[in-house]
Amino acid sequence: MVSFPDLLVGDATYRNLHFERPQRSEFQRQMQITFKTAKERHRHRQRNHQRRPAETSDRPSNPARLME
Repeated sequence: MVSFPDLLVGDATYRNLHFERPQRSEFQRQMQITFKTAKERHRHRQRNHQRRPAETSDRPSNPARLME
């Protein structure tokens, strides 16, 4: 199933007058790589957010401020 944002990206890509139209297979391959990278970044951010404790007002968010 193709989502609405996918259709918008595809439509914009195919209507662009400044570049050659990509072949369908090449476009699909590049979009798969793009979505895979986006999913990996999202998972990485979610894992890091879960591992780090929430910052409190007792603890400065900037380590350089420890020396002030």
